[in-house]
Amino acid sequence: MIPPAERALLIVDKALKHKRAFLTAWEIQFLNSIRVSCMKYDDLTAPKKQVVCGIGKRLGLMD
Repeated sequence: MIPPAERALLIVDKALKHKRAFLTAWEIQFLNSIRVSCMKYDDLTAPKKQVVCGIGKRLGLMD
């Protein structure tokens, strides 16, 4: 099973690569900042995970 933080980072990558057309400018900026600043899974805070999961659900990238 994939840890939640790793799963969130995978969602960031998928959203930016495959679903960029469906993202708002704020979401793109937010996801890019996570991609750059969170090199380790421990760097991803709970509020950031929550926002990423919300974006992932909206885009159909997670259950």
